[in-house]
Amino acid sequence: MSIRDSAPDKDDSSGQGGGKGTRYSPELWETIRKEWAVNPSMSYAAAVKTIGARLGVPVPSKGACATYADRNNWRKDGAESDQAIVAPREPVVPAPSEDPAPRRPRSRSVSKPAVPAADASEVVDDETHGLNPKQRRFADFYLISLNATEAYKKAGYTAEGNSAEVNASRLLRHDQVAAYIAERQAQLQSKLEITQEMVLQRWWDIASADPNELVEYRRDNCRFCWGNAHAYQWIDNDEYMREVVRHMRDEEKATEAGKKFHREPPDGAGGFGFVKNHAPDPCCPKCDGDGVGYVHIHDTRRASGAARLLYAGMKEGKEGIELKTHDQMRALDSVARHIGMFKERVEVDMTVASTNDLDEIYKTKMAEVRRRAQQFIGRGERLRSLTNGESNGDLQDHEHADR
Repeated sequence: MSIRDSAPDKDDSSGQGGGKGTRYSPELWETIRKEWAVNPSMSYAAAVKTIGARLGVPVPSKGACATYADRNNWRKDGAESDQAIVAPREPVVPAPSEDPAPRRPRSRSVSKPAVPAADASEVVDDETHGLNPKQRRFADFYLISLNATEAYKKAGYTAEGNSAEVNASRLLRHDQVAAYIAERQAQLQSKLEITQEMVLQRWWDIASADPNELVEYRRDNCRFCWGNAHAYQWIDNDEYMREVVRHMRDEEKATEAGKKFHREPPDGAGGFGFVKNHAPDPCCPKCDGDGVGYVHIHDTRRASGAARLLYAGMKEGKEGIELKTHDQMRALDSVARHIGMFKERVEVDMTVASTNDLDEIYKTKMAEVRRRAQQFIGRGERLRSLTNGESNGDLQDHEHADR
């Protein structure tokens, strides 16, 4: 049977060029594939249009062709795809003189991404799940990144943009793919010995950790709290002498520049021995016992187990050091959802009725609808009668009659 003799079958939905639901013969698909494969710059649309003009037969749309090519793993290098359809080539008629101008070719990647290596004990038989090589690669990459769109592209599929997201989501819901992913996750969980109790305990440790073990706001003594007669207190003599030398240099520079120097020299009357983290003196005339406030970051190496889990790193910038922590409210919400505190109870009646029961229910409901419609019609007529002069007593009689 030649390609011209093979009329499209209306029982399938493999293409759209011959109408919705049209099925095209394997010989026509093979002819389109070879026409597309031998020309590196030819797109699916150009190949379909060329074959349609050459043979004078209904051809699929470019979208149907792209879907069929992706499903059968067409390649530009001329190699047979993983699921190539083998069919004898029919003699073709020379192409007409006016060939359609080829459109801009879509970027295609010939090289296949490397498949993640798997332990021999973790390999799942593809024949059991019915996965082809692309689906297997998609599942393996998804288990690494948990990003369906990224895994879809790395597996070798050619769709881009929103189409890639939609196709990746559809592939993730595929029964065989979902079963394979679930089995691999179960194997990983068994190998790492991770249980739900362990994950729940980790969330609870983060939610209940005390942030003050990592960072806290302190108010400690000022320089005048414990100095002699509440004078400025120095840490030691070295600090005092450095300030004296700096004062002398500043005074010399001001004198050389012909400027007046008004700053008082350092006074050591307050004595030495200032300790930053001492408590404030309630009788201090400078701070009134409030001390000096500042932010203190603890040594994270000495943090407890829960505080260590809460800690998420440091960021040092021009404004200082920023300590990062995990979201405790999110951790608490995860714990609450895990134990079912926010679970909404929805009761669904799953009673299965026969066709006869459904017919009876339908008839009963329709009779109720007709009865209510008649009531509304009767009320409308009585209202019109009332506006035309009918007494209120007559209206009440009508209502009693309806009841």
